[in-house]
Amino acid sequence: MNELTAKLNPKQGILKSQHSDLLFLIGLPLFAICCSLFVFLNPSYKELVITLNLWLFGYHHVLSTYSRIGFDLASIKANKFFIFILPILVFIGVFYAFKLGGFSLMSSIYLYWQWYHYTRQSEGVSKAYGMKSKENGILNHSVHRFFFYSVPVLSLVLMVTRPNQMFFGSTFYNFYLPDTWRMIFGVLLLLITLVGIGRVLRDVKFQRLTAFYAYYYIGHCLIYLVAYVLVTDITSGWLAINIWHNIQYITIVHLFNSNKFMSGVDKKHLVISYLSQPNRLPLYLLVFVTLAFVFYGLMDLLIDSLAVSTGLPLLLIVYSAINFHHYIVDSQIWKLRKKSVNQHIVK
Repeated sequence: MNELTAKLNPKQGILKSQHSDLLFLIGLPLFAICCSLFVFLNPSYKELVITLNLWLFGYHHVLSTYSRIGFDLASIKANKFFIFILPILVFIGVFYAFKLGGFSLMSSIYLYWQWYHYTRQSEGVSKAYGMKSKENGILNHSVHRFFFYSVPVLSLVLMVTRPNQMFFGSTFYNFYLPDTWRMIFGVLLLLITLVGIGRVLRDVKFQRLTAFYAYYYIGHCLIYLVAYVLVTDITSGWLAINIWHNIQYITIVHLFNSNKFMSGVDKKHLVISYLSQPNRLPLYLLVFVTLAFVFYGLMDLLIDSLAVSTGLPLLLIVYSAINFHHYIVDSQIWKLRKKSVNQHIVK
């Protein structure tokens, strides 16, 4: 690892700084994996760790979306559909999905859509690092994309075919696969992971990709292997990929905002541009964590009071609607092929 990094120009392949990028690429996945393994080996701490993750990272990462679409009048005017219409449509969809299939259907939609959402975000971050390489076109090659996506796909297959599993205490729609086939898929996953990492390291050796991309690719593989395969309790495994995804998203959004407003405070985007100025990261994080506590705390109180009168599991319905709205909006506002996004992440 040190040899790979030593070959680099100090600014080659990084998004922010060598120190912060290495912390993001190596420290973050290791932290997420350690949290997951700790909970898996100490089930009595599961609720505590999940709660801390939600309040410190999960809710914060959802609200980070609004730093793009709704933190000021200019952004709200430009994103009226996302802010006012889409939430209603998603809520209606979630409500009828619950009426149709109950907890099992909702757990299934959440589990599978979240996997897709996480995988797409991972590809986006990987491309951001890949675009800092000399031959970034290699990332769109069908062979490279096959190896990148095969790890998440095969990991998911092994997870949802594992018998007698519950996700957050609820059943979900899984599939039966004979043990022989599960073993075949497991061996195939291991081979694809090793060959894929070998290909990336070879590309680094010949300077087609940077070492920072290799670090990301290896972390991507490890997270899916741990979250969906090695940790056999789905909820504990979910914790690894959820923490990784949440902090990853918070980091990228802050990178985008800090680059966008690096020239100074913008009166049209007064609050977010002020918070995104250099040396204000602690204040930026404090504001978003505080907003998360206030927003979700008040929402919990409101939901608790309404749930009694309606007899519906409103907490599940509302939180699912918020998450699914977040998935849809993110799929539209963070496309790296858009210049307005690319120039503030891969500058």
